[in-house]
Amino acid sequence: MAEDKKGFLLYADYIDTFEHLTMEQRGEVIWWIFQYVNDDDPEPLNGLLMAVIANIRAQLKRDLKKYEDKIGKRSEAGMKSAGKRSFEKFLKDKEEDGKNDLTIDDHLNEKGRAYKYMIESRGTSDFYHYQYAIEWHEQEITRLSKVQQNPTSVESVPTNPTVTVNDSVTVNVTDTVKDNVKDIILMCGISDESGLSENEKVAYGFWSLFKSNLQETGISNTKHLDNAKLDKWTNVIRLMVETDKRTLEELRTVWHFLKENQFWKKNIQSVNKLRDQFEKLFMASKENKSNLGVGVDEDYLQELKDRLS
Repeated sequence: MAEDKKGFLLYADYIDTFEHLTMEQRGEVIWWIFQYVNDDDPEPLNGLLMAVIANIRAQLKRDLKKYEDKIGKRSEAGMKSAGKRSFEKFLKDKEEDGKNDLTIDDHLNEKGRAYKYMIESRGTSDFYHYQYAIEWHEQEITRLSKVQQNPTSVESVPTNPTVTVNDSVTVNVTDTVKDNVKDIILMCGISDESGLSENEKVAYGFWSLFKSNLQETGISNTKHLDNAKLDKWTNVIRLMVETDKRTLEELRTVWHFLKENQFWKKNIQSVNKLRDQFEKLFMASKENKSNLGVGVDEDYLQELKDRLS
């Protein structure tokens, strides 16, 4: 169960299943469930009872995923709000200190610094603080450029700029800076994996596989992969490892399976679907021995080893 989550749901329609069990069996199932949701790694029950538990466990996992997705959205919204408040305070302090007389060159330099800090602070409220800063510097550059072109026109200095921060991480800056932001944050812009964390490498490994699979099967619409964000994909991999208790060996096995299986390579195109279907994929891969590495191209084996080891 997720950290700080104190409850779970048992649904009323489970009574149809429990009616066919003895009182002793009902107690065994309930006790197994309590151990499972408290991460106590309960011992398997006999075959009949494990069949009963399988459906309940699957529902518990679906409920947990919904909970974590909800918490994740709240957390992101909180970071955005904190970043906005932080930047507004920064502007207010600059105005009170009389330090709002930056030149165009100053703004260009500060925008570059803000861009660097934004990339380094991914996953924190500071990321959104610097995202607002980039937008503000760009607005100031535009304003000062207009003043230089028409000295008789005086525009007020905006102290609380309007900045829209939605699900996209792309900010409204110059084309060069916008492309650079995408190159760092989006999957399609990653060219060097050496600075990635272990979960980030796994996420990027599956993203590259999905991209290759779609191209191989002749599917040209890969927009959803082109717009895939590293943070979001990495978070799902983290949940698979920490919450679903998936091992790197299981991830390797499914990676190979998705590379070789003609049906699934067309139908698994996102990390969320990978998580939803992982148990089915893993079981199918175990039934097909050839997907465990036999006959697989050595380059792909080395690539997988580099990413998932």
